[in-house]
Amino acid sequence: MDETRVDALYREWQRSVREHACMVRDARMSGLTADELNALSEAYVLRIDTAYVRFLRAEQRRGSWAAAAY
Repeated sequence: MDETRVDALYREWQRSVREHACMVRDARMSGLTADELNALSEAYVLRIDTAYVRFLRAEQRRGSWAAAAY
């Protein structure tokens, strides 16, 4: 896997983390209840986890291909 794909997955993961932080801040200011905030957070955490797993898998593939080149 070329470096740009791995970099794109890393940026996707980091963007998800930043968006979650903004969502939490905005939700708190909007007056959502704790239950509503938790439900939104759970959805974002799942998105962050998915992006992170995709990034890790790409990193592992890149690493195994680099090792095979030697």
